[in-house]
Amino acid sequence: MCPMPTDVPALRSAACTGGQCDGRQPVIGGADRYIRLCHPCYVRVGSGLRALPKIHHGLMEAMLPSRRVPFQQIGGRCNREGIKIDEDASAGRSKIMEFLSSWSALVIDERPARKPAKCDCRALTSFLLRHLDWLLAHAAAGDFADEVCGLVFQVQRIADLGPQRSEIGPCVEPGCDSRLFAGQSPRGGGFEVRCTAGHVWHANQWLHLYGRLQAAR
Repeated sequence: MCPMPTDVPALRSAACTGGQCDGRQPVIGGADRYIRLCHPCYVRVGSGLRALPKIHHGLMEAMLPSRRVPFQQIGGRCNREGIKIDEDASAGRSKIMEFLSSWSALVIDERPARKPAKCDCRALTSFLLRHLDWLLAHAAAGDFADEVCGLVFQVQRIADLGPQRSEIGPCVEPGCDSRLFAGQSPRGGGFEVRCTAGHVWHANQWLHLYGRLQAAR
C-alpha cells in the first residue's frame, strides 16, 4: 500500500484523472491510500497492463510475412520472395518495452523497490502490477492510465492483423532444395522461419537470413 498523499482533503472531492471516462466519477479512497482514478478506470488500467505480455508476444506473429501480400516491400525494394520484418509490429513491440521501462524506472527512482530480475516484457509488467496502487496514487496517475489504454488500443490492432504460417522461398543452406516457411514454432513459445528439411532461423536471425536470401538471387 502507498502512503496517503498530503492533499487528501482536496482529493476526496476530486474527479477521476483518467481520460477514459467522463471525469465525473469519484476517485477511490481509503484509510491508507488514495487512488486518483475511479473504479472502472482502475479496473481498465489493470486489465490493459496485464494484457501487454500477450500482445507483445502476438506482435511477433504480426512481424511475419503474409501470403496475402505476394510482393514484400523491404528497404525500398519490391521482392517477389523474401522475408519482411513488419515495421508496425516491430515498432509496437518497441513501444511496449519503452513504456514498461520508463514507468519501471520512475518506480525505482522514487520507491525503495528492488529492480526486476529481468528486463523482459513479462518481468517488467509484473513489477508494475506489484506497484500499481502506488502508481495510481502518484501525481502522474492520469498520464500512466492514459498511456496504458492508448498503448493497448494501438498495439492490439497491429497484433490482430498478424498473418498465419506463410511460405518465403527456397532454403538458403548449401545443397538444400527445401522451401522456407515462417510461423509458430512446433515446440510452442515463439515464431521462427524453418525449411521442410529442418533448418531453423529464430527472430533474432531474420535480418541475417534476409541478407542471405538477397545474396542468393
